[in-house]
Order: sequence, then C-alpha cells, then structure tokens
Amino acid sequence: MKKLFVLFLLACLVLSGCGMRTDARQVALIPAPPLSEYPLPPAEKLTQALSDRQLAVSTYERANSLETAVEQALSEGCGLFVVGLASPNEATSVINLLQPKGIPVVFYGTAPSASLSALYDKAWYIGANIEKQGELLGEALVEDYRAGRIPDKNADRLLQFAALDLDSELDKRGLATLRIFENHGIFSNELAFLQSARDEETAYIQVQQMLAQQGNSVELLLAATPELAAGAARAITESGISVPLATFGENGKTQELLSSGALLNSAAYHTDTAVQMIAAFASNASEKKPITDGLSVYLSGNSIITDCILLAPAPDAVDTSTAAVSEE
Repeated sequence: MKKLFVLFLLACLVLSGCGMRTDARQVALIPAPPLSEYPLPPAEKLTQALSDRQLAVSTYERANSLETAVEQALSEGCGLFVVGLASPNEATSVINLLQPKGIPVVFYGTAPSASLSALYDKAWYIGANIEKQGELLGEALVEDYRAGRIPDKNADRLLQFAALDLDSELDKRGLATLRIFENHGIFSNELAFLQSARDEETAYIQVQQMLAQQGNSVELLLAATPELAAGAARAITESGISVPLATFGENGKTQELLSSGALLNSAAYHTDTAVQMIAAFASNASEKKPITDGLSVYLSGNSIITDCILLAPAPDAVDTSTAAVSEE
C-alpha cells in the first residue's frame, strides 16, 4: 500500500512538472501601449522578425495588467519573453516573475528604472536615447531658423512656439530641442500647449482652434508624434496661416508631409534596427548563446541604445523665400 502511495506521489510530481514545462523557442510578445516619448517598434514587425528566426510567437495583451499577461504566458509554456515597457518600474515586476524560473526576457520601450545587469543576468533592454532625438531635431530647426524657414515674426529673437503632446507637459525630446535653441542664443516662449489629442483627428480639431486664436503669433509647432503632426498639418493648410511644423518619429505619412513641405523635419528612432536587434537577442537567448553573438554592439549594464536619424525634406520642397535670420 505504501509503495502504491509513493508511486502515486511520483506520478503527480511528473504531471505537475509537465504542466509547468516551458519551451525556450516559444516567445511571449507583450507589446507596450502607445507612448509619447519612447518610440515603439511595431508589434507586427517584431512578430515577423522573431518568426524569421524560427521562433514561435504568441502575443499577449495587457487586458488587466502586465503581470497577468506574464502569468498567462507562463501557464501556456512560453520560455522566452519580449516585453514592451510602459513605465520604468515594470521591468522589476516582470523580472520578479521570470527570474525564479530562469526565463530570459528582452525589454524595449521605456527605459528601466534600474540597471538590468544588477537585477537579472538574463534580462536585456534595447531602447532609444530620447534626449538625443530632441537634440538632433533642435540642430536641424536652428538651421531652419537661421535660413528664415522658421520666421521671427516680431524680430525679438524669441521663439514663439506651440506644442502638441500626449502628456501633461513637454516631454524630454521637446525640452532637448528647445535647449539646443538656447545654446545658440535663441530663447523660447510657449504660446499654447495642447495635451489631450490622441490621434490625427483630435489633433486637427485642437490645432484648428488654436490657430483661430493665436495662429499669427505662432512661429513653430512641435508635435509629439507623426499622427498628431498629420492632423496639425491639415489644420495649418486649411487655415492659410504659415506655421512651421516639426515632429518626432516616422510613419507612412511622414515622408509625404516632408516632400510636400508641410513638415520641416522629424527626428526618428531607427525602428528597423531595433526590431532586428530584439529578434537577434531573443534568438541568441533561446539557443543559450552569448546575447550579442553575431552582432557588432556593446552592452552597457545589459542595455543597448540604438541611434536616431533625421528625416529632412527633399531640397526642392524647402521654401527659402523668407528672409534669413542673422546669427548676431
């Protein structure tokens, strides 16, 4: 009888172990919700890049919470995670669930609040230097200002700007942009801050209303995303008021706006580079190879910051008819 009982217990343990077994090539992709500052590689591109490396991908949405999505993926046998972070502290929450099981995770999105190498040796982050994005755009816009493409309407060398953002205050990219202006002796004054736009249509309505009140005073409009910039461009065109427009990021309409002259410049995250790097990290982790195997990259604290690029209009789309601003 005792022998049967022991066999029964062993059977239960085996079945339990089978239920918790994970597959290192079964990837749980948990995208982040839309963010204003930190650019996000599209989930469909991540899925394709991971699949191209013979990884099986299942996408889990944050219906209730990020922790719930992680737990569901674990219960379904996922042995590798790719997680978009919406806030700096989320990395710790995910690591607390994965570290005891030794399951690797590749993060993207918002930068973690702590060094990943100090938290977990199987956690990595691939992200962007958002302040560098702002600085890159700022340098381009200073040149536009000097060339007269951003007018000094009342000749006070004070940049009168409006901002169209997702958050309650100008994000780090926008602040970095204005800091570059200040480094060149051009200070700024915020005429309007529009913060409740969430898509192209609401951006169009808000900018339309702002232009009706302050359009003749605005010298530059900064939009947080290409979607918001598209709505702003439509409102500016319909108003007939000349207001230079700049943004961050790239989507299907960005090049069209640049080519038409509706958009001065955009500083964008190298999304395709990030997608391929995330997929390479995931593949290496699944095969237990060195995480940077096959890549010419340098890890700092288990993190890699990818480059930004400046998107500029074609030369024939740039209007240089307005008077240039003196550097003196």
